[in-house]
Amino acid sequence: MVDLLEKLGRLVLWLALASACVLAPITYIRLQREERTLQESERKEVEAREKAEKERELAEKHPRLSLKSMGMYMGSLQASDAQGRFWFTNVSPRSGALCVVGVATNPNSRSISTSLPACEQVGPYSSVMIKAMFAGSDLNSVCKGVTCEFGAQEAP
Repeated sequence: MVDLLEKLGRLVLWLALASACVLAPITYIRLQREERTLQESERKEVEAREKAEKERELAEKHPRLSLKSMGMYMGSLQASDAQGRFWFTNVSPRSGALCVVGVATNPNSRSISTSLPACEQVGPYSSVMIKAMFAGSDLNSVCKGVTCEFGAQEAP
């Protein structure tokens, strides 16, 4: 009977040691992955904060000008190149960044295509040309067979 108890005790001990030898490396690898993930998320958070700080500083140095403050503008749309161009003149002593989105409208169906936002630095009493880049397939489907109306709106 003592011999049987000793064998059972050794079996339990070996099973405990074997499971510890298997579980310890698995736990270590999992903890290392979690630590790397945590470090990466902290790094991304720091980068996002730094980017937001740079954007805020840039916005303070170069305040946004509104489209309304520019008044009249000229614009042209080239559907074949998926580009639009705007010409503005700043008639005020203020300077800053002007950000616009081009809007091409089909006069028959009233469907629209919008460009990517485009920004340009505008000095006091100066003129500026801003390029509006459209998605070619989107603009071609909206302006297919007709001359689209072209306008600008303030970028968000």
